Amino acid sequence: MLYNTTLAQLIERMLKVSLHGWVGGTATSGSTTTTVDTARDEPDDTFQNTSPQSRIHITSTTDGKAPVDEDRLVSDFANGTGTLTSTPAFTVATEAGDKYLLTTEYPWVEMVEAINIAIDSLAPFNLIDQVDETSLTLQSEVYEYPVPDHMVYIYRITQSDDNGKFFDPVPPHEWAILHTNPPKIKLLKLPNWMPDRHWAGDLFAPVSIIAGNTLRVEGFIPQPHLVKAQDICHLNPNYIVYYAASLLHA
Repeated sequence: MLYNTTLAQLIERMLKVSLHGWVGGTATSGSTTTTVDTARDEPDDTFQNTSPQSRIHITSTTDGKAPVDEDRLVSDFANGTGTLTSTPAFTVATEAGDKYLLTTEYPWVEMVEAINIAIDSLAPFNLIDQVDETSLTLQSEVYEYPVPDHMVYIYRITQSDDNGKFFDPVPPHEWAILHTNPPKIKLLKLPNWMPDRHWAGDLFAPVSIIAGNTLRVEGFIPQPHLVKAQDICHLNPNYIVYYAASLLHA
């Protein structure tokens, strides 16, 4: 994974570089209805008079208590104190150190949708690593298991030992992917007389499995859609930002 860019960082870069509309900052104090930023110097009433009316979106916090990902209308701005008043009230108070974004032209939801369209355009070509070692619990006499959600390619499967540790992978010829809908992992074993790498059209006797153990499945998934401000994108942020900006300009 070469990139680890949050949704909030993608939107910030897009607004600063591509759309030239970045309006954001860091709160110095706040409440459930106000976000105070003493560094703001716009005239009084600037943000409630934009068209469309500006909205404030809290994107990150230092203490885990801020109303992150909540979006509110800006109903007033007072230059003298740097106070942004929002309505309706946030569920919890904003505090010093909380980062916020003011959307003055493109709503947050539109920018997120444009970014996810850009992500979809790369989905067939840029897969990211995924390891699932919790969702598949082995059952006695059960040899078919669903492929973990969103996984489009699998290269290694390992059965846990009695201590929940993963050591020796299941040999490649002892499992196969059934192209059903949805696809499944089939545990199998070639008979002793069958030479390695010999093609066979039928599945053979299942491998020995230990009920209660889990399977660790390693493979690749497409980049998931981003929803929350701190969701991570592993794709090239430059491509995502410019592609999304071109959609918004259009």
